[in-house]
Amino acid sequence: MSGFLPADYIRLFKSASTSLFVSRLLGYGSLVLALAFIVCKPPSTKVLLGTFALMAAGAQHAIAAQATEQERELKMVSGLAWKAKEIDWAKKIAAIAQPMQIQEAPELFDWKLFNTKPHKYPHIAVVAETGGGKSLTAEWMASWLDGTTIVVAPHYDPLEGDFHGLPVFSGGRNYGSDKDEAIAFDDLVSGRLPRGEDGTYKVSVATVIKTIFAEMDERYQLKLKGIKRPTYNIVLDEYLATASVFTEAVNYLKLLLREARKVGLRLILLLQGDEVKALKIEGEGSLRKCLKYVRLGEVATEYAGTLGGSEPEKNPLLAFLSEQEYPVMVERKPAVTPDLTYIRERGARAGQQWLKQREQLERSQPTTVVDPEMKRNDARNIEGLSEEFLSAIEDHISEFSEPRNRDPFAETLDQIRNLPVSDRPISDFNSSFNSGSGGLNSGGNGGDRPQQRETKSELKRETDSQRRRKTINEMLSQGATQTQIIESVWGAKPGENQAYKIALVEYRWIATRDDDWPGFADPMAQYIDDWLSDRVIQLHREQLSLRNIIWHIWGVPHISTNGRPQKRARYDAAWSKLLTVLREYGLEVGEDE
Repeated sequence: MSGFLPADYIRLFKSASTSLFVSRLLGYGSLVLALAFIVCKPPSTKVLLGTFALMAAGAQHAIAAQATEQERELKMVSGLAWKAKEIDWAKKIAAIAQPMQIQEAPELFDWKLFNTKPHKYPHIAVVAETGGGKSLTAEWMASWLDGTTIVVAPHYDPLEGDFHGLPVFSGGRNYGSDKDEAIAFDDLVSGRLPRGEDGTYKVSVATVIKTIFAEMDERYQLKLKGIKRPTYNIVLDEYLATASVFTEAVNYLKLLLREARKVGLRLILLLQGDEVKALKIEGEGSLRKCLKYVRLGEVATEYAGTLGGSEPEKNPLLAFLSEQEYPVMVERKPAVTPDLTYIRERGARAGQQWLKQREQLERSQPTTVVDPEMKRNDARNIEGLSEEFLSAIEDHISEFSEPRNRDPFAETLDQIRNLPVSDRPISDFNSSFNSGSGGLNSGGNGGDRPQQRETKSELKRETDSQRRRKTINEMLSQGATQTQIIESVWGAKPGENQAYKIALVEYRWIATRDDDWPGFADPMAQYIDDWLSDRVIQLHREQLSLRNIIWHIWGVPHISTNGRPQKRARYDAAWSKLLTVLREYGLEVGEDE
C-alpha cells in the first residue's frame, strides 16, 4: 500500500460509496414491489413475486454488508498509508535539514575566576608548543591578576622583550645548584639586587625557589598572628631544565603546589607538555588538582579532540576552537583572549630600545671617572619625590572610564584622595594638581607641570621626601627588610589597610629607582610611556576621534584657541604627545580636530 498515491485511495473510496448507494436503492425497491404483489391477485403470482423480492432484498443486504466492510477497511488502510507517508516525509525533511543545523556555542571560561575564586584556581600551568605564546599569555595575565608578579626566566632574551615591565630573575641560564642558599624575600622583590647586562637580576633559580619556600614558611607563622602579606604571582619558565640541574626543585615544587596558595603565593608554570610526567612528579597525580591548565594553540585543539572526538562536525568544542585565530582552553572550557598584538609590539620596541642603549654604552668612553656614590646622591637629591611620583601618574593616567578598565596606579590615587588630609602621604598634592600641575610636559611655554626650582637655597632645602629617601637608603645598607622599613618610615604594618598599601607603593617607587645602572631608564617613566602608547593604539584601533582619545586618556576636553590659556596649554600638550605616538607607529593622524 505504501506505493499508492493519495489520489488512488480517494478513487477507491468514491467507487465503494457509489456501489453501496445503488445496492440500497434496489433493495428498498424490491421490498416495495413485494408488498404490492402480496395485496394484489392472484395469490400464486404474489407469492412468486414476493419470493423474488425477498431474494433481491437478501442480495441487497449482502452487497450492502460487503460494501460497508470494504468502506471500513478502506478508511483504515487509507489512514495508515497517510500516516506512513507523513513519517516518510518527516524523515526526508530531517535528513535534509540536519547538516544545516547551527551548533550551539560552548560556554566560555570566565578569566575573573582566577581572582574571585583563588581557592579553586590556586596555581596555573600555561601549556603550549615552542613559540606557542606561553610568555605572551603569562605577561597578559600578569596585567590583571591580583597581586605583584615576578618572573624567573633563565632563557630571557632582552631583544625579544618578553615580560616587559616585570622584574625578571636568573637570566643567562643561571640555574644554580642544590648548594645555593635562600635570601630574604623582601630583598628579592625590593629591586635592589644587582642586575646583569641583559637587565635581569643576578640571582639563580635555585635561590629564588628556596627563597619563595622560606617565605611560605614565614607567612604561615604570621598567619597565626593574624598578619596577612600581599599576594605574589611567580612565573616560572623553563622548569624542566631547572629540575635537571637543581634536583631539589621537584621537592620544593610539590610542597609549594600543596601549601603556597593559602598564604598568597601563586605559581605560574610555563610548560611544553600537560602530563604529570612533564613536571617530573610521577606518582603524585593528586598534585594535578592543584594546577589549572591553560592550553594554547595546537595543544588546546588536541585536548578538545580527546573530549568529544576529532571531527569538528560532531564535536562543538573542537568546531569552536577551529574558528579561533588563537585557540585557548582553560581546563575543559574554551576561552577567549583579547588581541595580544600590542604586547608583542611593545616587547619588540623594548628590545630595540635595549639594543640602542647597549650600542650607546659601547661607543661612549668617558674621560673622567665619576664617583658612583656622588652620582647616586646627585640623582636622588630631588625635592618632592612623592609629588613627582603621584604627579607623573596623574598626568599620564587620568582615564575617565569604568573602574574595571582603569590602571592600578589610578586606583591608588583614588585611595589617596579618599583619605583624610592628615593621613595622606603628601601634604600639598591636591593644591598642586588643582593649580594645573597636570601637563604632560613642561617644554617651552606649553606645559603646566610645576617649574623646576632654580635657586641653590631651594635645592638644598630638605623636605619630607628627601628625609624618607635618606632613611630608606640607610636602612637598606644595614640590611633592613621591606616590612621593617615601611613600619619605621611610614608607621604602617603589613595587612590589608590602605595606609600600608600606599606606603608600599611609594616605597617601591623609591627603592627601584636604580640610577646607577645605565642600561635602564627610570622604571616608572618607562612604565608610563609604555602604558600611554598602548592605550593610544588601542583607542585608535577602536576608531575613536583624536579629541575623544585625549579625553579618555588625559581627561582634557577640547579647548578652543581663544579659551583659557592654562587649559588650552594642557590640551596642546596632550595633542602634541598624541601626535608623537601616532607618528611613531605609523598610524594615520587625519585632519587637525
